[in-house]
Amino acid sequence: MEENGKIRKNAVPLAPRLHWLREDTGMLRVDLARKLDLPYHLYCDWERGTTRPPYERLVKIADFYGVSLDYLLGRTDRRIALKK
Repeated sequence: MEENGKIRKNAVPLAPRLHWLREDTGMLRVDLARKLDLPYHLYCDWERGTTRPPYERLVKIADFYGVSLDYLLGRTDRRIALKK
């Protein structure tokens, strides 16, 4: 991932971030998929890293967890989203 035009050496990929955020809330994959109005298998694929969610779903996930897209995508380690 890039930060200020440079590749971050310690950038965390999306799939582990999704896993950590979900575990931090204590939710099961099936429950989170329901909350986000997604098929269970689709969310599992995202969390395993076999596929990636489209932009619109990334926004929905970031809003759900209250984090920025930059955090979700590993561009920063600051979890807090800016207030709208």
